[in-house]
Amino acid sequence: MRGLLEFPQIVFREDDLLESVLWCLAWLERHKIEGGWPEVAGINDASIHQTTLAVLALSRLRDSLLDFGSEYEVHGSTTVGSVLERVRELIAHGVRGYLYHRRRDGSWGWRTYVDTASSPSKTSLCLLATSAAIDGNSDQHSSINGDSHFEVGGVTSGVESLQLREVIAGATQWLLRNHVRWETLIEDDKDVQGTSWNHMAYALCVHAALEGGANPYDSRLKSAWSYMGSLWDAESKIWAERGVSGRNPTIRASYYTVCAYEQARVRLSDISMEEQSGVARSARSNNVDDGVKVTSVRAEGNEKIVVETVTGDRYECVATGKLLKLIQLLLSDPRKPHSRQQLAREMAISVNSVPKYVQRLNDRITDASDGRVVQLIRSKESPEGRGYQILD
Repeated sequence: MRGLLEFPQIVFREDDLLESVLWCLAWLERHKIEGGWPEVAGINDASIHQTTLAVLALSRLRDSLLDFGSEYEVHGSTTVGSVLERVRELIAHGVRGYLYHRRRDGSWGWRTYVDTASSPSKTSLCLLATSAAIDGNSDQHSSINGDSHFEVGGVTSGVESLQLREVIAGATQWLLRNHVRWETLIEDDKDVQGTSWNHMAYALCVHAALEGGANPYDSRLKSAWSYMGSLWDAESKIWAERGVSGRNPTIRASYYTVCAYEQARVRLSDISMEEQSGVARSARSNNVDDGVKVTSVRAEGNEKIVVETVTGDRYECVATGKLLKLIQLLLSDPRKPHSRQQLAREMAISVNSVPKYVQRLNDRITDASDGRVVQLIRSKESPEGRGYQILD
């Protein structure tokens, strides 16, 4: 389900693909147990690994339904609203399940109901799942938002009520405090039956810490970034993992590493220039070009954006649908930051999807200008929180 929904615009146009996603949803409904989902269907022992993966996939389905639901045709008695309710109920079920195993220090152990050492990988998975579970469409009574309170703990400590944003902050701080434990770690997951399953913790933990709000240039991430860089295999053109037999280029290592780098790219686009004075200095020291200054932006017709720069150059790119709607909203007051919540409401998408559309539009302008215009849309703080604007 999670893999298919990397391309939701295709899934919602192809009945066979959509039916596959709905089959996955029904399978998760059938096989849920108290506390989440098991490592192997049929056993009655909840797995943090499988429960977090289920929440990540279900959250992506929820966001896809919000983004593309208007294009979804009704199948018999199945409607977008009824599918969303089923998805949201399962997300809440999974979140409640793994939060029961959270520890007071903000971490999770590698297995449920067993007093083990804290696991960097399981803590990262829970952080990522919790962040994904937060629903931007907070008008719905069944939505989960960052202020939602959940009962947390119960296995190794007393139960407390925390907001999900507090859970995310606690896990992020635990990862950063304990960076020495995981910055070169490949973590064996003994909870997975029948195979040797390893998490590339050195990349997974960076990915999670960035999702939790860490700065990519945080000194506590420096060794992990350096380690990932050392694993690039120039001959194979992918990343390697180190084992007893030496360096072995693998799809697994590449996947984890690309996820970390991709999250760093997204995180940097989220950090306002005021927040990242240190990042800006570091970027300049590495000769990173901030791009030519933009003096004018306008939408022409129903599918074209025109950008003019201080050098007198003019660039055009195609933007239709929600991308066009995004630029029109920002142009309604180009020197004012527009909050993510406002943009999500006006575009009829989830809050979590707003940065994706911003990045997509920025990429189109950058491509159209041969790299001369960098980050047309910039992250700025608004009265409602994080937002975006075009012109300074």
